[in-house]
Amino acid sequence: MRAIIVVLTALCVSLFSAGASFAKVTTYIVNVFFPVESINIDGIIATDGKMGVLSQADIVDFDMIAGGAMIGISINPEETFISLTGDDLVAAGRDLTFDYGANDGGILSFQWKFLPLGYLFWCNASGGQDACSQGISLFGFPPNDDFSLPPIESSVALAGTVVLGSVPEPATWTLMLTGFTWLGLCGLARAAKERRTC
Repeated sequence: MRAIIVVLTALCVSLFSAGASFAKVTTYIVNVFFPVESINIDGIIATDGKMGVLSQADIVDFDMIAGGAMIGISINPEETFISLTGDDLVAAGRDLTFDYGANDGGILSFQWKFLPLGYLFWCNASGGQDACSQGISLFGFPPNDDFSLPPIESSVALAGTVVLGSVPEPATWTLMLTGFTWLGLCGLARAAKERRTC
């Protein structure tokens, strides 16, 4: 019986360790709406779990869809370049925030690889830029030559620190599973002890 308890304990420890390493990647749910052109950006931005000011290297993955009446485009590493400058993207607690009021030239932009450079895809800026000015979250798309559609461009004026995405705390689930595992092991140990005393 001791061997079973030792094996179960080792399994629990390995699962806990795997859970701890998995928790290093933090996934934020993104939902941004541009009312002018009714464009919605939904999806995820995943980071390496670092808290505080994030750099471009801290973003490990992103997968979003920009959808509206005239478009439906994927924003992911296979189809999009990401660019992050400045100290305005911050992970704090469960939120991923961008400080649009910093006025320090910080930019978080996603540029579709299949567009000519200079066309914005999704740009968030905290300083004066040519196409993406201070305090603006802007979605831009070039004209569609095949259908002679006008350019799609929509922006949201934002002030101060704004939450781009939030995530539930994974440590809560890890602690609950660990607790239930230990309760089960204690129950097995007690049952084995009662069998021996009978």
